Amino acid sequence: SPETPIYSKSKTLFGLNFTKKYINEKDAAVIVEGYMDLIAPYQSGVNNLIASCGTALTTDHIRLIRRHSRNVIMVYDSDKAGEMATLRNLDILLAEDMNIKIAELPKGYDPDSFVRKNGGAAFEKILANPTGLFDYKLNRLISYHKIDTIESKVKIADEMLVTISK
Repeated sequence: SPETPIYSKSKTLFGLNFTKKYINEKDAAVIVEGYMDLIAPYQSGVNNLIASCGTALTTDHIRLIRRHSRNVIMVYDSDKAGEMATLRNLDILLAEDMNIKIAELPKGYDPDSFVRKNGGAAFEKILANPTGLFDYKLNRLISYHKIDTIESKVKIADEMLVTISK
């Protein structure tokens, strides 16, 4: 949907009106990318979710989340685009003083398709064992760059230093 004077994607978190109570209770917000990625898990009993209506998290989104919890678990699609969006969002979340974990789905899944195939309990297991921010970022960077040269190691270190400095 396009931005309109009434609907602003950069200031709207899909589902927050239904899930804020659970985010407060569990002291954690599970961030997913889109509408169906929230609806399917929510219907299966995972209720502390919010959707960013696409991959771009904004400072306004994060400030809305922070009203309910400083703890977030990101669960974006397991494809390259989802991984890149997760990496972009990590530094934004970190700059807003959030505690960040990443729950990784098996390749080829998003939260909607994973829950439809495996159920809410399997999704809860993945959420219960998230990866820390630094481990996730370092693992992704290593998978994107060959680490057999000094240049690639320097590139990885430079990208990690941006996060470490925040």
